[in-house]
Amino acid sequence: GSRLDVPHAPLRSGDSTLSFNGTLGNPATLEGLVLELALNTPDLKRLLPSAADHTTAVPLELQGELRYIDGVLQIDR
Repeated sequence: GSRLDVPHAPLRSGDSTLSFNGTLGNPATLEGLVLELALNTPDLKRLLPSAADHTTAVPLELQGELRYIDGVLQIDR
């Protein structure tokens, strides 16, 4: 089987960063998927167009691990 590794891959949009690190496992089936995820943004609303009308900033910092086990996506913090 094939396997796709993702070594520390940050995605940035303005001041917001979403980082991935781990493996997608087999891209066709997700078997073996284990990804560490980290999201950091000073204002979540910037990423959600429907919330842009509100003036109060919504900072968010989130870290966890996404896994595919026995056909189920699981997120652990």
